[in-house]
Amino acid sequence: MLLERIRGWIFGRGIAPEGKRVEALLGASSTSPTQSAFSKRLGSFGFDIYRALVPDVMHEVELGVWKSTLTHLVRIVVSLGPSTVNTFNARFANIPTFGRDTIRRFGANIAGLKKLAARDFEDMLQCAIPVFENLLGSEAHDRLVRHMLFQLAMMHALAKLRLHSEATLTVFECVIASLGRAMRAFASKVCPDYDTRELDKEVEARQRRQARKSSKSKASGRGQDVRPSAHSKGHADRARKDFNLNTYKFHSLGDYATTVRLVGSLDGPSTVTGELEHRRVKRFYARTNKNFQFGLQIARHERRERIVNDPRRQPSSHPPPPHTKGGKARRGRPRQHTSLRLDPQEPEDISSCSPTAHTEISEELRHPLEINGFVYDNEGDPAVEDFIPKLHRHVYARLVAGAGSPPDKDLAPTERELASLRIRHNRLYMHRRMLVNYTSYDMRREQDSISTRCHPDIMLLAEPGSIHPYMYARVLGMFHVSAYVAGRSNDEPKLLQVLWIRWYNFDETSPWGPESGRLPRVSFAPLDDDPFGFISPDQVLRGVHLIPAFAHGLSDSALPGYSIARLEDEEDEDFCYYYVGIFVDRDMFMRFLGGGIGHGQPGGSMYMESQVLGENQSPEDGHHADAGPELAMDEDELRIPSLQDPELSDESDEEEPTVLLDTAMLDEEMDYGYVSSDNEEEAGAEGEDVGGDADAVMDEYEGFAAP
Repeated sequence: MLLERIRGWIFGRGIAPEGKRVEALLGASSTSPTQSAFSKRLGSFGFDIYRALVPDVMHEVELGVWKSTLTHLVRIVVSLGPSTVNTFNARFANIPTFGRDTIRRFGANIAGLKKLAARDFEDMLQCAIPVFENLLGSEAHDRLVRHMLFQLAMMHALAKLRLHSEATLTVFECVIASLGRAMRAFASKVCPDYDTRELDKEVEARQRRQARKSSKSKASGRGQDVRPSAHSKGHADRARKDFNLNTYKFHSLGDYATTVRLVGSLDGPSTVTGELEHRRVKRFYARTNKNFQFGLQIARHERRERIVNDPRRQPSSHPPPPHTKGGKARRGRPRQHTSLRLDPQEPEDISSCSPTAHTEISEELRHPLEINGFVYDNEGDPAVEDFIPKLHRHVYARLVAGAGSPPDKDLAPTERELASLRIRHNRLYMHRRMLVNYTSYDMRREQDSISTRCHPDIMLLAEPGSIHPYMYARVLGMFHVSAYVAGRSNDEPKLLQVLWIRWYNFDETSPWGPESGRLPRVSFAPLDDDPFGFISPDQVLRGVHLIPAFAHGLSDSALPGYSIARLEDEEDEDFCYYYVGIFVDRDMFMRFLGGGIGHGQPGGSMYMESQVLGENQSPEDGHHADAGPELAMDEDELRIPSLQDPELSDESDEEEPTVLLDTAMLDEEMDYGYVSSDNEEEAGAEGEDVGGDADAVMDEYEGFAAP
């Protein structure tokens, strides 16, 4: 065995462990002539300590590679001046939230990088691409940074998947290779062009280290007292900081796909669960008097909470009291003015949503909306133009189709047929929130909350044959209505839930995917494209996170002037474009990558898949033939013309093809000095076949055995 023999040379003949002879044998694999106690004692049982040490996504990626990359990007932003820093902070501050806690509100001083946890760095990675668009002032640098951020976000999303297949692992290996090239290009082509210095946070940390060192020297009678200078934050006093890729955390990224093949998805051994317990202790600490006995007080609080949450001590549940149906104003109280803005603090009976139901909207009658009065109050607003005819056509089509059947899109009812439609009391009943249940990529039941106030954007399946697999819309109002068609056999009023929406148009001129480093881009449909309409809640796939394209500014061309269709905090303008946050969570990422097992639509989107495989695999590799039905595509399908424009591609034609990671490339049993009992001779023979200078070294020291 190679390692045993080298250790015999060291201990038997006194060969230097760091000498040239040992380096000739072990240098290629970057190993040392040490033997792990775990391997020595447990190797005969097949235990591999090195396979037990799995990657840590939170500490190695989010708080490691991404944090260091973001820190250097902030250094570049700071080097461009205060105006760029203010733009950087303003863009992050204006990113909308998503979900219950998926994307949280960013602070006003992200460039300060203060009081940030791993979840904050994760959110910033998922939203970073629109923020850095056209921020550096150089198109070449902007393209390289965009490409790097896209690859880093893809790697992070793939590393956190809870369910992998051979297709996703093939993509994972390709993305890791592309990420390495992208980060090396960033380090060699972007970073040298900027004079990056220490940030305020780094200057303060250095001063604290110097002060501690000075105090220790002074206590021992050596050195002088060095106090932080008031002018130490000047540019001249800041040390230059370069981007460093020579770290363990960066080089360990290459092991992620291999580890998933060995041990499964990385959510099992994740350290997030243990780190979340920090919140619990801090919450208890805030309830103590913070003196030296706070540990005992925390223990008491923990015991009380455990007793209160004991299911055996819970009182029997009682059904909630039935709510009174509204519709008439109470005596002595004036009627509320007709408006779509509801009080967000007002409770709404929607908590009993069945997991088997696709959507859930309250059926309360608390907020009636008289249709004619609403249209009259908003006369002149383009959003309510043809509001009543569109509503009548939508309700009529759904009543004709019947319950559980989609309405006929080609149905064009005549005026006489529409005249037979009866809406009870000519009223819509407004609601504030809608719950959407969906099956995620890993066969879990998930839920999105859609609100007209803060989370109004939704995604729907596009028509077959469309250039993009999804459609996008903003929910302006949620209603239910009781209606029937007079003269039909069943003229009982039926309760229908209706969504009033404003459509987005997918921007086909903007390439998206790993090559361009851009996210899918949408914009509000113009007035001549019938941007407002009604849909059924059953058409909603799930909520979507749309990030403003800050680099393209604001405009009112799609909807001039004031309109009820805009949110309360918006001015009389909209962003020209919005980017679809495809990295916002695992399920959203898989909907665009394709191949999600739990997704009803076959294949999802093949755009990213085809670009990743087309960029990293040559035709003779043959991987896509064995990668499963999702990736078994022809060469023509792997090359999408609209996304392979040479002017938009970040990759050079002269770049060497990528060699995929070979999981069988390294025999860890040989490298780390242990083999199974039935393969010792074979492993020893393989260990001696090192070639070149290694053969000469072996010949010279043949015969020396381990002590």
